[in-house]
Amino acid sequence: MKSSSFLLSILLFSFCAAGFAVESRTVIELSGIWDFEQTESAFPPGKFTRKIAVPGLIFLAEPRIEQYEAYCDGTYQPRYSWYRTKFRVPASLKGRQAVPTILKSKYVTQAFLNGTDLGSSISCYTPVEFPASHALLFGRENELLVRLDDRKRLPSQAAGSTDKEKITYWPGIWDEVSLSFTGRLRLNNVLLLPSVAQNKVTAKVRVRSFLPAQVQYGDRMQDSCTVEITVRERDSGTALGSPVVFSQNVKRDNFTVMQVDIPMQNARLWSPDDPFLYTATVTLRDSEGNTSDRIEQDFGMRDFTRSGRHFNLNSRKTLLRGGNITLYRFFEDPHCKDLPWDREWVARLLDEIPHELAWNAMRICVGIAPKFWYDIADSSGLMIQNEWLYWQSHGWDDQVRAEYTDWVWADGNHPSVVIWDAINENWDAYIGNELIPELKKLDPTRIWDAGYMTGEHMAMDEMDEPHPYMVFGHRTGFNDSPGDPPYPLGDLHYW
Repeated sequence: MKSSSFLLSILLFSFCAAGFAVESRTVIELSGIWDFEQTESAFPPGKFTRKIAVPGLIFLAEPRIEQYEAYCDGTYQPRYSWYRTKFRVPASLKGRQAVPTILKSKYVTQAFLNGTDLGSSISCYTPVEFPASHALLFGRENELLVRLDDRKRLPSQAAGSTDKEKITYWPGIWDEVSLSFTGRLRLNNVLLLPSVAQNKVTAKVRVRSFLPAQVQYGDRMQDSCTVEITVRERDSGTALGSPVVFSQNVKRDNFTVMQVDIPMQNARLWSPDDPFLYTATVTLRDSEGNTSDRIEQDFGMRDFTRSGRHFNLNSRKTLLRGGNITLYRFFEDPHCKDLPWDREWVARLLDEIPHELAWNAMRICVGIAPKFWYDIADSSGLMIQNEWLYWQSHGWDDQVRAEYTDWVWADGNHPSVVIWDAINENWDAYIGNELIPELKKLDPTRIWDAGYMTGEHMAMDEMDEPHPYMVFGHRTGFNDSPGDPPYPLGDLHYW
């Protein structure tokens, strides 16, 4: 994170405040330079003596944390990490529904707004959100305090894993933070799922109602709403056909999922050679016809399927050429500093270098990446095999289901993500035989990989992922003998 990001946040805040419109979502960006401190107890520090970039990890704190070297070699004692930022909210936003969003943070996130406990989450790789209108001070300064715990105290339920080739798991708020304002109905998620074969994109919309739930007999239990979706070419702004409009009832103080098909005749297809993107403008109106929320969501039209032993992209046989990115191992090296959040550096990694090597794919291995990485891959035409941090079993079934489901909702709009990778080099009967078939119903447009599970272990076996480590001293049962040389790179005919 560059030092100018704090100024950018201020400028974005000024723009949002000045350009506030009742009929659209208002977003205040909170990423930037925050106050930071660590404590041994779970209580806030008496004072903050450090600054830290958000997003980032705690090795970015200045001055350095006291146990910096101990974190590097894994001998540290767990501490609580405290983040603090202050911001103003225009008085004109009073009456709107406020939701702070932390796209990714680890480990165990608890948020306090002006001294009010907003809630906590053990999710480390998917968005953390809390309703916050009741705690906001409109027209005045607000204080957001975020406490993170340590991975050594991560609850057993959490769908996190152990990378046995790592030592250090640095905590941190490692993706963007924002505060958004809507009406009492919110577009919590919009998932746009393309089908080139059927000339359509299926829009799945998850609406969050902030209207009060039924308390007394006769109180309302649900309300009607209307969703309008307009698709345009992202760069030119050219509209494709007429808006699609549909209505449905939504349950109060709850989430309601609805879906509609949008025709996409003669669509321009997304591919590594032509990473063409569309933008859907989604408008949500309440039962009285008032606009409650409006967002824009990019997507691409592409089909990715398996045909025998090969993959097809848009009905054409496609070989995946590329390598692996083990970002969480890069996190382990504090000398990486802020590079994972430097957009120019990431664009070099995901766009320029793959094109120079004639690569078209990467496997994000043993842990997913910040959201903007996938935005860059979308625009550069890089196909992604997106792997969750699940190597050694860690997590209870219900929590794994909740976090994997949030993962699909959060990252499922990226055309670059062509494979969901649930497990690395492992087996899990629940994930392979129950969860993946369920998530395949939510997103039928991608292939699922389940580590070393094959058709012998799971009914829905879409792809196998053997890892033949053919190097000296690493016998893997591939009939290699002690005298065999390592795999001769470049010899494509080697058995």
